[in-house]
Amino acid sequence: FLTLALVYISYNFFLYTGLYTLNDIIDRKSDAKHDKKRYRPIPSGRISVRNALIFAFLFVLLGLFISFISFSINVFFIYIIFIFFNIFYSFVGKHVPYLEIVSNSITHPMRVVLGAVLVGSFISINLFLALFFLACGIATMRRIIEMHYKGHEARPVLKYYTIKRLKFLIYLFFIFILITFSLDYKSRPELYLFIISLYIVLVFGANYNEYMRKFFEWMSLK
Repeated sequence: FLTLALVYISYNFFLYTGLYTLNDIIDRKSDAKHDKKRYRPIPSGRISVRNALIFAFLFVLLGLFISFISFSINVFFIYIIFIFFNIFYSFVGKHVPYLEIVSNSITHPMRVVLGAVLVGSFISINLFLALFFLACGIATMRRIIEMHYKGHEARPVLKYYTIKRLKFLIYLFFIFILITFSLDYKSRPELYLFIISLYIVLVFGANYNEYMRKFFEWMSLK
């Protein structure tokens, strides 16, 4: 319980709060032009950029410090990798079509790697890829949702997408998940079936179910 509590505090509360704040600082000008995102604290001006930067760096450092004194060096190294990928996404990845979907999704399966390392275990490369493709499908669906709202033009990368291409990607990522399942189904079939079910409910469901679509709107545009 103590280990899980320390992970939650250091990773979710400190590290990612700081990283998301840094991302909001970088996006503040484009968010200010968005129909919904302009009401967020930083683009609306309720929190100054200076204070947000102090907050972001303080929280990232606190997350790293707790990780360093509480866990193994392997866990600390994973925290560093999380920071690297998030900074890469914020400054580089998000400006490149399709790369931004990949770079935005890669940290999600790494959360499972973090959990495995904490308990002295590992996950197969196929399971990692299945989780990665699930994250890619969710990220792609979020782009579709965002393109339906006024102000999405403020994100220049979205102009390179069409709804048709993004829907094609959604089906392609699902096929990739089925391929990983077929190659590794004997190892953890229950996890693969859970991933497949989650993809069908969340990603495909957002295309056909109003409540699931509302969930994606809340997740993408809050």
